[in-house]
Amino acid sequence: MKNKIIATLAAFGMVASASAVKINDNISINGFIDSSYLNTDTTVKATGTSTDETNIGVDEVELNFLVNAGNVSGELHIDNTQASGVQNSTDLTIEQVHFTYSFGNGASVQVGRFGSDLGLEREDPAGLYTVSRAYGVNQYNLGDVDNNPAEGLRLAYASGDFTASVALF
Repeated sequence: MKNKIIATLAAFGMVASASAVKINDNISINGFIDSSYLNTDTTVKATGTSTDETNIGVDEVELNFLVNAGNVSGELHIDNTQASGVQNSTDLTIEQVHFTYSFGNGASVQVGRFGSDLGLEREDPAGLYTVSRAYGVNQYNLGDVDNNPAEGLRLAYASGDFTASVALF
């Protein structure tokens, strides 16, 4: 048990200190664990009895492989998201896999399966810096683009503070 605790603390320390674990000059790995804690205290007034229920869950585990070789870069996102309302579910999926070729002048082309149509949104809860209502049929969808990955092609241009992107599916 002591070794498990030490290994867990070391893993969290490594994640906190580095954005990616570098395997070699061309390959690195990063990811995250998204968990939740719920404590429900219910008191029945008529009887005066109370129940206290605590639930700690792991909602999502994602492991990303990043490849970079010259003008070509690629990403493979392996995701394990707990199915809604299903305890201990193991739905292992390939969330995203795409390759990008950079022309060197700010223009690039991306092909594959990706979750962000415009290329400006963040896909994961661990790095959700922006919100968008552009996806899905729910008007309150605030940028959860993980639920809408699609296969396609994206043409992009970036220069300084200006970025333009067009995605075709």
